[in-house]
Amino acid sequence: MRIIAFCVGMMLSLISALAQESRATLFGTVNDQNGAAVTDATVTVTSRDTNRRVTITTNDEGQFRVLLLNPGFYQLRVEAGGFTAEQLDNLNLRVGEERLADVELRVGNITGEELIVAVEAPFTDSLTPMLSIVVPNERVVNLPLNGRQLQELALTAPGVSAAGGFIMRCCSTRSFAHRCG
Repeated sequence: MRIIAFCVGMMLSLISALAQESRATLFGTVNDQNGAAVTDATVTVTSRDTNRRVTITTNDEGQFRVLLLNPGFYQLRVEAGGFTAEQLDNLNLRVGEERLADVELRVGNITGEELIVAVEAPFTDSLTPMLSIVVPNERVVNLPLNGRQLQELALTAPGVSAAGGFIMRCCSTRSFAHRCG
């Protein structure tokens, strides 16, 4: 009976491991200046790190979604007949992030005319209701971690403090604390 319970527990823990995603998604809507959806617009997403390009077209509602992008900096370019091309530079996609990138195209039919917009990294992600950090590889390698335990990296996140033993207090501003481990 214990063996069966152990096997069921292991299988359930593996299911949650499969749900973790290491890539990012870029999605949005392409509209004209009046707010109408631009259908069949060509959307090109280019990685600045690898120069890999993904080209898709918008659907009937002007929406696009690019899945399975590796974390890094990207360029988003949108083109449609009768509109000037729009380009968003410096889109920084992180692990597991779903980034919204709505684009507004301006009417114009001059060949070669385009609008380039530099994108600043947002301070917060207003779409995903979760608290998370990405620990850079340099920090993992250079920090003096006690016994090289990855749980120690959680203490580098804002709002996390050690509560003794294997317990950490997370984001607590009240008299009680959320226990994370």
